[in-house]
Amino acid sequence: HDEQEFYNIIRELSQKIAHSIPTSSLSYINSAVDIDEFNVEVEHDLDSNQQDIVIDKDFLIDVPSMELHLKDGQGTISTLTFNTIKARTTQYQGKGKIVTTSTIQDVVGRDGRPTSDTVFDTLFSSKVAEESNAVVIQHEYLNRQHECSINLPDPTIIVVPFVMKELKSFFWDVNYFKPNSIKDEIAISNVSQHIKLHAHLGQSEIIFVEDEKDIDSRQVVFTVGIDFSFTKEELMEHGLLSLLDISAYITSNNSKIKSVMVKPLTFEMNLTNVKDEEKRIIKAHMAQGDSVRISYKDIMLLMSILKRFNLDMNIEFLENLVRRKQFIGFQLPKLPISFNSEIEFNYKSSNPIKVLIVDDSHGVDIPLIKFKLVEMNSDFKYHLDSDLLRSSTKFFAYLNYYNFSIAAWEPIMEQTPKPFELLFERKKNSSNPKLPPVNNIDFNCASQINFNFTQSMIETLLKTAKSWMTGDIAPSTSVSRKFEEYSIINHSGLPLFLQIQHSQNRIEIPPYKYPFSLTQKFLSQEITLHHENDIFTFVINKVNHIIWKKYQLQIDISLVEGTKVISIHSGIAIINKTNFNFEVASIFKEEDPDLICIVGSSKKAFLPVSAKYALNNFLVFRPVVVSTKTDVVYKDAVSNDILPPHPTESEDQHSAASTEKVEEVNDITMVEYSKKKNVLTCKEILNRKGFQLLLLCKGDKKQFYTVIEIDKKQNLVTLTIKPCISIFNSLPVPITVDLYHLKKRSYKAIGTFEISNGSWIEMHHLNMKKPLFMQAHINHNGEPIYVHDSQKICIFHSQELLDKTMTLYDNENRVLNFDISYAKENCYHDVTISVPFWILDHSHLPTMRVEHNGNPAAGEFLNVKNYKIQMYNYTSSNYVFQNKINVISNGLVSNSFPIDNPGQEGTLKLTGKPLSDETNKTLYVGVAVHLLPEPYTKTKLVVLSPRYILENCLDEEIFIKESTKRISNDDLSLKVGGKRAFYNQNKKPRIFIRTKNTINSVEIPLIHKLSELDVILQHEHQNKALYVSIQIKSTDSITHVKFKKRSTPPYQIQNNTDLHLSVCQQGCNDYSIITPNSTIDFAYPYLALPQRMIVNISNIKSTIVSLDQIGYYSILTFNNNNVKPICLKVFTENHIRILKVYYEQVKRSHHRTSSQNSTDVLSVSEIPSMVLNLNLFGIGVSFIDGTPQEMLFMQLRGIRARLISTDKHHYFELHVPNFQIDNQLPKTPYPVLITKSRSKTNDDYFRLSLIYNKSSAKNTHEFSAVNVKFDDSLVFMDLNSVSIISKFFSTFEIAAVSDPEPEIDPKTRLPTSMYLEVNTNAFTLTQKLPDLEVTYIYIKQFQIGPTKSNVSFLFNKTEENNVIGRFARSLGIGFSANVDDSPVQFPPVIYYHPFMPLKSFVDILIQHYHKKFITEIYKSIGSFDFIGNPIGLLNDIDEGVNDLLYLPVEGLSKSPLEFTKGIMNGTASFFKHSFHGTFNSVSKVTESLGNGIAYLSFDDSYISGRQEANYHGENDPKHLGDGLVKGINTFGYGVWQSATGLITQPIRGASEDGITGFLSGVGKGVVGVPVKSLGGVIDAVAKTTKGFKNTTTYFERVDIQRTRFPRAMGPNGRLVPYQQNSSVAQNILWDLEKRKYAGDTLIAHVHLNTPPSYLVLTPDYTILILINSSQKYSKEWILMHSHIAYIKMTKFGLYVGLNKLGQADQVVGWFGSVVSECRILSSEKTELVALKQFYKRWLTILRQNTLTFED
Repeated sequence: HDEQEFYNIIRELSQKIAHSIPTSSLSYINSAVDIDEFNVEVEHDLDSNQQDIVIDKDFLIDVPSMELHLKDGQGTISTLTFNTIKARTTQYQGKGKIVTTSTIQDVVGRDGRPTSDTVFDTLFSSKVAEESNAVVIQHEYLNRQHECSINLPDPTIIVVPFVMKELKSFFWDVNYFKPNSIKDEIAISNVSQHIKLHAHLGQSEIIFVEDEKDIDSRQVVFTVGIDFSFTKEELMEHGLLSLLDISAYITSNNSKIKSVMVKPLTFEMNLTNVKDEEKRIIKAHMAQGDSVRISYKDIMLLMSILKRFNLDMNIEFLENLVRRKQFIGFQLPKLPISFNSEIEFNYKSSNPIKVLIVDDSHGVDIPLIKFKLVEMNSDFKYHLDSDLLRSSTKFFAYLNYYNFSIAAWEPIMEQTPKPFELLFERKKNSSNPKLPPVNNIDFNCASQINFNFTQSMIETLLKTAKSWMTGDIAPSTSVSRKFEEYSIINHSGLPLFLQIQHSQNRIEIPPYKYPFSLTQKFLSQEITLHHENDIFTFVINKVNHIIWKKYQLQIDISLVEGTKVISIHSGIAIINKTNFNFEVASIFKEEDPDLICIVGSSKKAFLPVSAKYALNNFLVFRPVVVSTKTDVVYKDAVSNDILPPHPTESEDQHSAASTEKVEEVNDITMVEYSKKKNVLTCKEILNRKGFQLLLLCKGDKKQFYTVIEIDKKQNLVTLTIKPCISIFNSLPVPITVDLYHLKKRSYKAIGTFEISNGSWIEMHHLNMKKPLFMQAHINHNGEPIYVHDSQKICIFHSQELLDKTMTLYDNENRVLNFDISYAKENCYHDVTISVPFWILDHSHLPTMRVEHNGNPAAGEFLNVKNYKIQMYNYTSSNYVFQNKINVISNGLVSNSFPIDNPGQEGTLKLTGKPLSDETNKTLYVGVAVHLLPEPYTKTKLVVLSPRYILENCLDEEIFIKESTKRISNDDLSLKVGGKRAFYNQNKKPRIFIRTKNTINSVEIPLIHKLSELDVILQHEHQNKALYVSIQIKSTDSITHVKFKKRSTPPYQIQNNTDLHLSVCQQGCNDYSIITPNSTIDFAYPYLALPQRMIVNISNIKSTIVSLDQIGYYSILTFNNNNVKPICLKVFTENHIRILKVYYEQVKRSHHRTSSQNSTDVLSVSEIPSMVLNLNLFGIGVSFIDGTPQEMLFMQLRGIRARLISTDKHHYFELHVPNFQIDNQLPKTPYPVLITKSRSKTNDDYFRLSLIYNKSSAKNTHEFSAVNVKFDDSLVFMDLNSVSIISKFFSTFEIAAVSDPEPEIDPKTRLPTSMYLEVNTNAFTLTQKLPDLEVTYIYIKQFQIGPTKSNVSFLFNKTEENNVIGRFARSLGIGFSANVDDSPVQFPPVIYYHPFMPLKSFVDILIQHYHKKFITEIYKSIGSFDFIGNPIGLLNDIDEGVNDLLYLPVEGLSKSPLEFTKGIMNGTASFFKHSFHGTFNSVSKVTESLGNGIAYLSFDDSYISGRQEANYHGENDPKHLGDGLVKGINTFGYGVWQSATGLITQPIRGASEDGITGFLSGVGKGVVGVPVKSLGGVIDAVAKTTKGFKNTTTYFERVDIQRTRFPRAMGPNGRLVPYQQNSSVAQNILWDLEKRKYAGDTLIAHVHLNTPPSYLVLTPDYTILILINSSQKYSKEWILMHSHIAYIKMTKFGLYVGLNKLGQADQVVGWFGSVVSECRILSSEKTELVALKQFYKRWLTILRQNTLTFED
């Protein structure tokens, strides 16, 4: 306190001096500052040039160096060193003028802690020149002129967390410099008439170090150059602040690479003062703008640094920050302005701000998302008098995603035509100025905001998010490498050079990956290869396979981890699938061999192109073993001779070809396993397919066999080196095998091999000419546990081998059968040894063993690395009933249970008399069956586990016992923080728990589902209790029970009356007495009984109350007039459910019960502190599949939302008036998937309103009301579209929940995911139990309104072979089960006062709608077309009868005239609906009958053509006349098809299947005559009746159209922003000639005006489409690209010449009758420019198709 008082006195003194300077005498200054008291040298320094000025006094103070030590209670925190301090004061005689000038040359700050262990001791420094000064301050007191100059070139600040926290405490927490008022701060500013301030900080660096103890630690460096100047001349002010080259990057002292986070940004701000208007104007703009980079490692590094400052950047941290700082309702401080009443701030930026999000988790910056903010303008005004603040901000924004497959950016959020607008207004509360101000925020956009979600984007983002959340990243490095879009590698062996785009430089392509990128301005994405004098140019923008024919080079373009990899090779690949390295050499006759490549184990290499030219050379393979000694030695695998060292290879160079010669290769020979011994040449490799068994020999009687498999696919030949045979051990323990050859009916031993569990051995040294046999035995801990008999199993033979069983015997001669399975690929044999079951015992019961049909299983449980595992197989099979086993432990026998079905789980009951006890005993254990992961998939895992696992999270020891309340300290105890198994003796167990210091025990039922129970344990001291929360959750066959401490009781009962209350749980008689005006804590003592409580009021009256029924309210009246009515109310407060009993205070007119609406409304006392309004013109969401093509387009129009925040509640409303989902697939019969019902056009389609209580307890969200409303909708679906859409969304579900590769323990080679870690000695489980923290939700009233959808479904032909299509075809309903306008209704959902876990509430809603949906599906059977849609008929008749009766009655209530109109309208409606329903049913039946008859024709072309003609939508007749015309057409189509089928069907059948097809075609033609004719008649009736039906609603017909045409994709399938013109051209193309070209890709188009037409370009055709006056389209001519001879572009237009094929087609257009040439002429400049662009795209397509034509 004394210290604080001292600083207060100093502050007051300085303020007095500042105020008194203008009027005080000079003697006051001299007395206040006595220079003589300082022990410094004082010099007089007179200026000789100022002859007219008489200097009274002149003082100069010079201090070479001064140190300032900042100390806390324990020592020095930091040290500031000021170098060369000079102060000069000059007093002029007679003028009252004093001038003071102070300078500091340099300032250095250091870490002054004596115990500091940081390697960065200098915390602040700058590079100030010797002749310059860092700080210059000058004051002229007479005229009140002040000038300050700060010059610190390139200062550097290193932030050390401990020092910064201590400095914060030193300056901030102690409040040394806290002013009494804002007026004191600005006193000097007000009295000063002339002020000049200037600061130049150069390029400042602020460095945050990840670990200040490590000199090589990563550093986050923020740099900024600061130039500041401020001038004040009396009342005029002018200031300039420039923040130059603001940037940030990550680096380290041992790395020269900088990972840039923020590229240079430059801001400039100007301050001017308008004297007349009394306001300050600040104008700011961004002079230079660039990008901000955000990556995974950057985020993790920043979070690591924040933690050093005790800050965790999580949700809780942000919430606390918002609450503490009152982020929304903030109170602006008084600004230091004396005379200005208004501040105006203007910001304008034409430079975009870009934010780039990259994935650097694998060491390379891979771009993901790019956000861009452009043309941002902001205006800010603040009025001091009214405390009014207004701001307006406008900007454009869009979001892009990087598509790796085409190496291009694609839009996620497209740029809107009109800007986003953000308005903010803060003003005083008009009703009460003392209340916080009201903040109004408006966010508007007058244009539709379009979002695009592609399949590749969602898959990439899900995969990236999953790797970020799971931590599946590469080891952290200092910085990440730059991302390159492409990389190229040369495996050809030829010297190749790369030329990128238009660059003149050529780069030699190395035999490893060489990364490079293309310049964005060149969109062609082409590269050029050079070899000698030849060049080859090709496009690399998509995955492709290209051939350079001249040199027979294969060029593969593939996508690998976001990078396009261009691999150039010969087309002959070698894959090594053995454990050896192989040298591959080429030999010509007797010449020395050339080593051409080295293939490592499990690696891939390519032969050089030179090997393909030498077709007659022999290929030689030599296995090489690499020694594991310190010096790497290569040895021949056959002779064991030491070989010359191999050339050094990097990781990326392991498959590179080498021409270096290696000695002794000529000793290797190669022999084919056949009668004729010949060699394998390159010519044979290129011309054959199959396998070769090679015998590689060296020396006498030494053999080494391997298999060379030759596979040829297209232009790639693959040679795979495999062992002849491998044996895999799929057992949990090692196995020893003995191998034998059969020679002259006798077995010859080859050798004995031990195979570890989960590993395999390869056999190369065996004589593969003879059959191979095997015996096996198993040892464990040096003792044999399973031995074999004399039986030997054949595992290799020239004939096909079947799976077999190998029998082994344990020490008691019990049989265990092992499965021997074979997998043969050509000459390669894979043998697997396995058992069907592993039984894993985690129960810890003594002497556990297994029986089957009363026979003990062979062997016993083995201890394998702390796992108790027994291998098991059925000794006999039961073919009638399911095989079952029993387990026995210490005399207790379980019930029989099956183990054949993976995924099943259950409980085993063990009963019997223990060996040490004569009484019967029962125990329950859990059992679960799993299928083991790779490579153990042939085995099922049976896990025996404790039924319960108990965990003590209390701070006291727990004692537990089952079935009795008498618990002693000898019972089962559970230590603090401990876990242990519990074995129940009853099927539905109940346990009693207590602690050592409690006097009561509580009974707990262990239910097998997620729940949370609350109990109270009373301590020995009556005033103390222990509140316990018991959380129960089941996983597999184990139920986890966790005991956790509560800080509050679960229930409280408040007695606010003067009567005695007695309460007890319903079903028991243990009453508790509550005295008047007292409160008790309560918990249900018997959790197995109903959770309700009896409340007895002084033995006068009793009632039953549920304490979980939040909102319950009831009034009890008494016959005794002396007793007032008593109210009972249940509410929640701080997660405590409280029953309050009190007297009724006011006279009641009515009272609410728990079933009444208790929704709160905005009271007068709740003054809004914030109002947020959202107004959007619309939101559009487009979904694009992997084709790519647009599938769906969802549009929400007129979105309005409002959020009102008060001190008690958040009020939120959301309105969506219009909603529609378009089906954008090209051949869909329904262009709209979901749309709003047209009967309620003025209502909102969706409305949400809720009231959230801010006073919600922790882990609880409390709502006063939640109301949701959906309007009626129309749903149109077809089977093909549903199949495509379901495939699209199922891909993301699999990607999001796909499990990682199973983890294999390297020591045990067993999967680690299936086991619990067990400490058998301590009998405790160390498995981490699941976190059972749950979030609760409480809603006073929850309501979802009724919904109704009319569903139409068409079973058309599916293009996707998925589950939905197969299911529909299997039912045979693809031709008759269409559904039209079937009503699907959901009743309203209303809940009062639900209080439960959020997940449970969501599950209840899902189950409710799932059940109702199944019910509605059954009802929709009555809407099937083949039965005439009786539901639709009944609905029509019901509506007609209702109008007939209701409309006259309604009119009668108004007037006689309205009554007459009601009769007329009702009668008309009755007949209209009757006719509509009747003819609708007739048309459905006839159409379905026609569909069924059409299938009897067996003519696929007729069936598909008929379905296309009868599709719903535009082909439906609009009225009776249209129905008659279309009926005649369909009848003619059927008759024509029946007549022509007699000729066309035999011809088609003969061309497809010869004589058999001809005969089949004759049969189809004969059958088709009556079938197709009858089908035509039925179709004519269907069309006519449908026309009659539509006549009744012709004038009420509303066409349902798409909101926009399907999107046209860009070049190479690239997603581009939506373009209306391209989409219109694509729609015209798709609608042409009965949708013949639907689905074709639109590459380019030109719209011509004379005559109106479209010229469109597709990958295969160029089409000229005419548009007539009625907007109908017709084809003028169509050109196949293979029919084009030349293309010419002139100033008059485009000329296209045809070759002979094109002339044969006799293409004649409106340009003329010339067959050999087509012309597109125009005189408009804009059209000629468009034609020129079209011409260039046309040439590109023709070149890509490698067509021959003239340019």
